[in-house]
Amino acid sequence: MKYLGILVLSILISACNNTTYHSMIGKGEIELGYDVNKAYEKYLDSKPTAFAVTTDGKTSWGYYYCESIRCRETKAQTMYSAIKLCEQYSNGMSCKIYALGQDIVWKTNTTPNSLSEMGYSAADHKISSYDDIIIKDVPLATRECSGGFGECMDLGHKYRNGEGVSKDLEKAAAYYKQACDVNYARGCSNLAKMFEQGLGVTQSRKSAEILLKRACNGGYSKACQ
Repeated sequence: MKYLGILVLSILISACNNTTYHSMIGKGEIELGYDVNKAYEKYLDSKPTAFAVTTDGKTSWGYYYCESIRCRETKAQTMYSAIKLCEQYSNGMSCKIYALGQDIVWKTNTTPNSLSEMGYSAADHKISSYDDIIIKDVPLATRECSGGFGECMDLGHKYRNGEGVSKDLEKAAAYYKQACDVNYARGCSNLAKMFEQGLGVTQSRKSAEILLKRACNGGYSKACQ
């Protein structure tokens, strides 16, 4: 009876922790603001553990990373810490977990959480290489970045998030595509996310896979995982 009691208690604790974990994960449609997106990129360059953001994707953010190779804190503790940091400047708005480690865990109604959860589109069988990836037609002028790939990336972020310009996902994809065309790995990675989520382009798992491979081969290690 003693061991049975211990087993039941362990199951109850596990169920409670699982409920707490899921309650901290964000749900619903979300688009990261320009500043939040910059903070998220900085988070990815650290030893990422948990990234939290306000439910509007713009007001505030907070993240936790391990200073040592192995974290002493539990996953739930790092999630809680990231949320509390976010809520310090959230003006009363609630914060939820957007990413754990390098994986986006925010649940949306239309966006799959990973490539493995996403089905192939009808056009995927026609795509076999980077040269086969086609984005929607946009005016040529929107695809010219005289300042190089850095300007392309900046404009891509602005059009994706509507920062200082009217939000235009097709233009954002076009700018990321131009950065990727000159083998800027992060441009390829960002465009992969657009294809993964079907933002400004036709959703395509195959295109996302090819772009992530190009980004990985270009030296962006986070695209290799």
